[in-house]
Amino acid sequence: QFLYFIGGRNLRPSLDTRLHCSRGENQQDDTMAQKAKKTTIFEAAVVGMCFNATKTLMACSPNNDVVHIVLADPKVDCSEWQIVHTLRGHEQAISAIDWCPVTNKILTCGHDRTAFVWSQEKEDSPIDAPWKPTLVLLDTGMKHGFTSCKFAMSGQKIYVGCASNTVAVGKYDAETDWWRCLVYEPHCSSVTCMEPSPAVDTLLATGSTDCTVKVASTFVKSVDAAEARLGKIGTELAVFDVKGWVNALAWNDEGTALAVASHDSTVTIFCGESPTDFSGWGAHFITMRQLPLRSLTFINDSTVVAGGHDFYPVALTYNEEAHKWAATKTGAKAKGAATEKLSETQLARMRFQNQSSLGTTASVELPQTRHTSTIVGVRRVGTNKFATASLDGRVEFWDVNALEPIA
Repeated sequence: QFLYFIGGRNLRPSLDTRLHCSRGENQQDDTMAQKAKKTTIFEAAVVGMCFNATKTLMACSPNNDVVHIVLADPKVDCSEWQIVHTLRGHEQAISAIDWCPVTNKILTCGHDRTAFVWSQEKEDSPIDAPWKPTLVLLDTGMKHGFTSCKFAMSGQKIYVGCASNTVAVGKYDAETDWWRCLVYEPHCSSVTCMEPSPAVDTLLATGSTDCTVKVASTFVKSVDAAEARLGKIGTELAVFDVKGWVNALAWNDEGTALAVASHDSTVTIFCGESPTDFSGWGAHFITMRQLPLRSLTFINDSTVVAGGHDFYPVALTYNEEAHKWAATKTGAKAKGAATEKLSETQLARMRFQNQSSLGTTASVELPQTRHTSTIVGVRRVGTNKFATASLDGRVEFWDVNALEPIA
């Protein structure tokens, strides 16, 4: 045994003293655990939020390699939602999820360069019925992690975007029980987001870090009707330039307007009269006062809701008299409302934002927000209603009509 002597004194703590300290620490930990209250769904970020056709079930990932399906009740706080299924098959973090309302299938892709289509035995299977994964057979041209995935509106085709410049278009092969894909290269940089046209099942819009949005044909002879052919897979029908990385895309229901959120804090809405002829389309540019947006969706033809790095949603509406789009409502409470104590990170962020936008580092009062971190998902869930998912681990439901007007 080693004894610890300094100045002739034994400084080695006795066994009783050490046990007493250990008991005290354990009691303190138990007390803190009792005081801690669950405030999120998984105590982790919510990635890839999407809903089934009835908006009663939500699929998402807690920023890891699994997908959870939960009962989503807007009348109950999300921290109390029940997990009914856990889907396992990926080996690295999941990057995107989509739920087809027509076939009730779920599409997932991840950074491990794998994608799966999950399905129950029947489309009207009960909630507790098991989910079976079907492998998506992808080309070797998909060399990097996958960034986005979507079903075609019919549910008969799938799209997978890659961190390289490639997009895969897949269809189901019943003989091999695989989803087989063909690949095309629409961009010269990473594909960041995709959105299939809701009006034409053979059109896909893709966004990239090359600051372009491209609309291309995804015609597959064995799946699509001959009259829907607009060219072979990858045929470019439209190219829209923006001034920043493309973070998100959204079509209106008629396929005659395409909203683009770019990393320069700008929303661009391209629109026209035809969902297939883009030669006469024009553009509306909205320079946002907020930080860059990460996700957006059309609520109706004249309203878009979006969310991003400012922790709260923003509504953009079209003014028919002025013939222009503008940000008109926000999910943050007006300044002057009670505010909570800010962390050092929030204070630093506020000072930087004031310096860049106001030319001063003077303290200003931040508005109240429901979320405490970046919004990464916005989904329409009903008439004038939408849901937001955030890196803070929470999902919030909103009514457009209840948002605060922007002064």
